[in-house]
Amino acid sequence: MDLPQPLVGFIRDWRGERLLALFNLAETPQRANLTPWPGLRAVPASGFEPDIDEDGAMLAPFGALFAQLHSAERPALMEA
Repeated sequence: MDLPQPLVGFIRDWRGERLLALFNLAETPQRANLTPWPGLRAVPASGFEPDIDEDGAMLAPFGALFAQLHSAERPALMEA
């Protein structure tokens, strides 16, 4: 995924389910742009509770976001 440092992330596909995982590797809060994934649903049982609005999420220092995606959402991913 094409994310600004210090954010890293990936999308996990399994049996028709799609999960977005974003991680803040900094010791300061970081904002993640979520506009490529409209309608995502945060996974509350993950233990992380980022502040999410219609455009993005504020990840806590060393925080994470786990969210379910609709299967039709397939933004271009950067090949490694």
